[in-house]
Order: sequence, then C-alpha cells, then structure tokens
Amino acid sequence: MDRIAKIALIIMFAFLLELVNSCCDCPETKYFYYSNCSLTVKNLDNSGKEPIISQNNIIPKEAFGIRISIGRSENVCEVKSNSFSLMQSAYGYDCFCPSEFEWLPLDSIVSVNVITDYDFNSEHEAGTDVSEYFFVYGGGEFAAIDEYIGVLKNILYDFNNPEFMFDLLLMTPPTMGTVHQFDVNIELSDGRILNAQTETMELN
Repeated sequence: MDRIAKIALIIMFAFLLELVNSCCDCPETKYFYYSNCSLTVKNLDNSGKEPIISQNNIIPKEAFGIRISIGRSENVCEVKSNSFSLMQSAYGYDCFCPSEFEWLPLDSIVSVNVITDYDFNSEHEAGTDVSEYFFVYGGGEFAAIDEYIGVLKNILYDFNNPEFMFDLLLMTPPTMGTVHQFDVNIELSDGRILNAQTETMELN
C-alpha cells in the first residue's frame, strides 16, 4: 500500500470515528423523584354531558361524583446514570439515546376508599366503606377502583402539571336520607394515608 493510500485510510478512519462519536455522544440521563403529597376532593354533578364541579352542592343522586386531586411534589434528589462507552455505541450501529430526564415515584397508591359520613342504605350505615358503589370514569370508560389502581403506575409524572386528577362516579345511589358527605382515604406504599372530606351535599 503506497503512502497516499495509507494517508487516505487514516483520514477516513478518523472521520468515521468522529462520526460515531458525534452520533452516539448521548447526554447522561438525569433521574428525578416525586412523591404523592396532598389530597383534595370536589363534589361533581354528572347530570350533563360530562362531570362538572357542583356550584351549590344540590345534585341528583343518580349523578353524583367525586373529583380526586392528588398533589405531587418533586424531590430534590438527583442521580446521574453511567454514560455509554464508545465501544457499546459503535457495536450497536445505532445511535439511540435514552430520555434525558426520567421521573420516578418514591411511593405509589395502594388503595382508595370512600367512607360515608351519613347512613347510605340499610347495609351501609354512617362510618362504613361504600367504595364498591364508585367507579373511576375517564375517556368515556368506567373501571372499578382496584382495577384502576393497577394501571396508575403507567401514568407518568407531568412536569408542567404536578396535580394528578381522576373522577369517581357513584353508580348506586343512596336510599336513606338526602344529606350526605364522604371521606376519601388514599393509602400509599410508604404507609402514609392521604385524607380529605367532601363538602356536605344534598342528593335528591
């Protein structure tokens, strides 16, 4: 191999090496953490096309619901992952870079329970759990509370909107009294329980 060919080969090799480096020089993924911190609830009126927050708390008993709002807070902890080596990237022939930012939960929702503060029916007096009568509603579909909890882990943290919301709609109306109020308890995987109480409403 003559001298000119050797020089050309060296230049070509240097160019390819620079190309691989520039293509696969992925930024290190930064991991941030968040926690479920607070709970607020609002009475819903589902008598229209979509559930809306009730303004006067006088709601048809067949159309009552509860809007659950969970405040999520960012944790200051930050961990950087190991960067990919050149050899790993070069052998892959593929410059796929992972997400630059990843949000990971420090806790998860274990259960959601709705407790009635007034006698609900002959089987559920004041202070008993009536969660079985509520279903999660979203996107035109209904899901049992336990079923919905199973998919919550797939709902990612939204950096621009740290408050996570979903609606519980009452599928079986009360048969006792017209004045009602409910406590909502959300148990978290770290043992904490978030609690909130609805405003007193009249279910006709």
